[in-house]
Amino acid sequence: MRNLGDGYTEGDYQYFAWLREGRVDLADAMEVFRTWRGSPDVYRPDERYTPDSGWVDTLWLYEVRTDRKRGWLKWITNEEAEQFKEILAARRGQG
Repeated sequence: MRNLGDGYTEGDYQYFAWLREGRVDLADAMEVFRTWRGSPDVYRPDERYTPDSGWVDTLWLYEVRTDRKRGWLKWITNEEAEQFKEILAARRGQG
């Protein structure tokens, strides 16, 4: 497993794709998030992937789970999160 600094490794994260209702394909995802699966006494915010800044802190997972944002969260693997980065780069290249 890759060391991500601060004592965290790739296996410490669970990844989610945020999709509109009725969509299931990773290519349709609006965003990809990760959350740390560590000790309950250690708070670490969820992170959203951005092409310009990489992984940045966010509360979007909470907002989706509490219906403040529309859509649903699909569990994905680290490999699928990496694939989403390529999808996002392709989208930006088309715009």
